[in-house]
Amino acid sequence: MDRSSAAPTTPTASTSRRKRSRPACSVRNAPRASSYAAAVEAGSSSTAAAGIRSATTPPGLVPQGPSRRPKPAIARPCPRGPKPTNLAIVNLRARAATPDEDARWDELIEATGRPHVLQSRAWADVKRPGGWQSRRIVVERKGDVLGVAQVLLKDIALGQRYAYAPRGPLVREPAQIGDVSLAIARSLASDHAAALLFDPELPEDHRVTDSLRRAGCLPGRFPVQPRRTLVLDISRDPDALLGEMRKKTRQYIRKAERDGVDTEESDDIGAFYDVQRTVAARVGFGIHDRDYFDTLWRTLAPMGRAHLFFARFGGRRVAALLALRWGPQAWEMFGGPTGEHAETRPFYLLKWRAILRLRQLGVRSYDMWGLAESGKDDDPLSGVENFKLGFGGEPRAYVGAWEAPVREALFFLWRFASRVLPTAS
Repeated sequence: MDRSSAAPTTPTASTSRRKRSRPACSVRNAPRASSYAAAVEAGSSSTAAAGIRSATTPPGLVPQGPSRRPKPAIARPCPRGPKPTNLAIVNLRARAATPDEDARWDELIEATGRPHVLQSRAWADVKRPGGWQSRRIVVERKGDVLGVAQVLLKDIALGQRYAYAPRGPLVREPAQIGDVSLAIARSLASDHAAALLFDPELPEDHRVTDSLRRAGCLPGRFPVQPRRTLVLDISRDPDALLGEMRKKTRQYIRKAERDGVDTEESDDIGAFYDVQRTVAARVGFGIHDRDYFDTLWRTLAPMGRAHLFFARFGGRRVAALLALRWGPQAWEMFGGPTGEHAETRPFYLLKWRAILRLRQLGVRSYDMWGLAESGKDDDPLSGVENFKLGFGGEPRAYVGAWEAPVREALFFLWRFASRVLPTAS
C-alpha cells in the first residue's frame, strides 16, 4: 500500500499556463473533504483504519471561480480523522435525557419499537458496581425523536474512558443509524472518550452499513455481543415447535424425560454460579465473578426480568440456564451443562422446559444468544451452533460492532492505542 500523499505542485513561469496539479487534500476556494470519506468511497477501509491519508485526490476538489486563469493551488493541512459525508447530521440534536425522560426511560426505548434489556435502566444498575457510569441520550430533529441510547462509560488508561452503548442506539429507522450514532458520540466530548463503541440489533444490509460509513464510523475490532444468533418464534403451540426441531433433538428431549432428568425454576443464584464455574472449566471460557451474578439477580429478578432454571439427575444439578426477559422477548444469556451424566442429555430437556415456561409468561421471541461468528464448520463454536440449530428457529446476522468518533483528532490515535490497551469488560 502506498502510504504517501500526493505533494502539491508549485506553479512556475513555465507551467503557469498549464493545468496545475491539485493537492491531495484541499485547496483554496475548494470545499473541504475528508480523506477518510474518500477512502471509504474507494472501498479502502483498511487505509482509513490505519489513519493513512490516501494518495488519491478526493472528488470535488476542483478550484472554483469565474477567472479563466486558475489561481495557484495552495495546500492546506489534511483534516485528521473521519468526517461525515452526510450533511443531515447538522440538523440533529443529541442531548441528555431530561429528568422526566430519565425517570421513564424504559418507555422511551419501548417507543422506538426495538427495545432491548441491555438498554434498560435496570441494566445500568447491574453494571454500576463494576465501575460503569451511564449517560442516557436522546437524538431529535426539530422536536421529533429519532433515536435514544444508554451509553456506559468506564475509566481505562491514560485519562481516557471507554464508551459503549450495548445493543444501541435504538432507532426507528435503520437507515438513520449512522447519523444518530455520530450525534450521540459527539455529545460525549466532555466525557474524555475518543470513540463510542456500539452494536445495534440491526440487520446486516447495505442500508445500515452505508449509513454508518457515510457518518464516518468504522467497524469495531472488539465485539462484545454476538453478531450472529438464533431466534425462535415460540408463539406457536408446543407441538408445532417440536415439529420444527431436528429429529435428533426431539429424540434427546424424550430420552432425558425417560431417563428421569428433572427440571426446576429456582432463585438459587449461588448454585447457578457453581454450575457456571464447572461449565467454564470444562469448555475453557471466562465468566463474571459471583458479585456480578448476585447483582444481576438482585436487580432483575424482582422485576420479572430474570429467570433461572436447573436440570437435575441423581440429586445433582447437571445443567443451568439463565434467561433475561423484556415483555415478549427473552434472551438466553448464560448457561450450559456440567458434563456429568451427559448420556442423559439434560441440557436438551432443560432448554425445552425453559422455552415452555417463558412462553407461558407471554414471551414470543426467544433468542439463544449467539452462533459461531463465521458460520463455518472449522469455527471453534460450530458444535454449539449445531446444537442450537437443532431447535429450529431463524438464524440472524446483525451489523456487528462499530465505532463512532467522539473527538476526531483522537479517533485514529484511539484506534491504534486500543490494540494494546486492556478492554473493559
